[in-house]
Amino acid sequence: MAQNNLDMEPNYFWQLSPGEKRLLQKKRGVSRLAYLLLFKWFQKKASFPGNIRTLPFDLIACGIASAGDPVSQDDLFKFFEQERAINRYKKEIREHFEFKIFNKDCSSLRKFLMTNCFKEKNEDALKYNFCKFLKKTKVEIPNESILDESIRNAKSNKERQVFSEIHDLLSAENKNYIDDYILSSDDFGGVCQFLRQDSSDSTRENVKQEIKRFSILRQLPIESLRFIGDINAKQ
Repeated sequence: MAQNNLDMEPNYFWQLSPGEKRLLQKKRGVSRLAYLLLFKWFQKKASFPGNIRTLPFDLIACGIASAGDPVSQDDLFKFFEQERAINRYKKEIREHFEFKIFNKDCSSLRKFLMTNCFKEKNEDALKYNFCKFLKKTKVEIPNESILDESIRNAKSNKERQVFSEIHDLLSAENKNYIDDYILSSDDFGGVCQFLRQDSSDSTRENVKQEIKRFSILRQLPIESLRFIGDINAKQ
């Protein structure tokens, strides 16, 4: 999900609706091309491109060809060095689409990550769905490093929450049983490893093994720990 990847034909990217043409009618030359690039990128991805020099060459070339004014690639690159103008354009574009800037401390964003960070099978799936959520709620999708940091923090917080809940649900007797038997006993070649083994074919011996595992686990308040079932097995 690289920030500067765009899955569409360059000609389609630069197409303008009548309303968009009116929005750009006061801009000329390189400033118009820069604004249009930011505008169309945000329209498609709810984010702004990172390093302009890493954008696909054919995308830039197509935009220059359709600009109507004599503009070079170097002209465009130099214009993007004008941080004040680019930031002003970004602000105007956000306001046009009624989007907010990403805020890692926003309660709704943190709630989404905390609710979903262990439900997805891997980080890529979580990131994909998080970006969909941001776009739906009209929040600008930040760069990869900010997304990754937000997900790492959510996972860390969720992990502490899960283990804290487990700790509070286990009695002193439960904890002693885990320490003194499940983690320490050599029964079955090591109880902990025995519990982790996958079920095999439904032979008589394998059914006996499953019954033994069940009898060990029933000593714990399994019904109270059902919330663990929301965690994806891959996690």
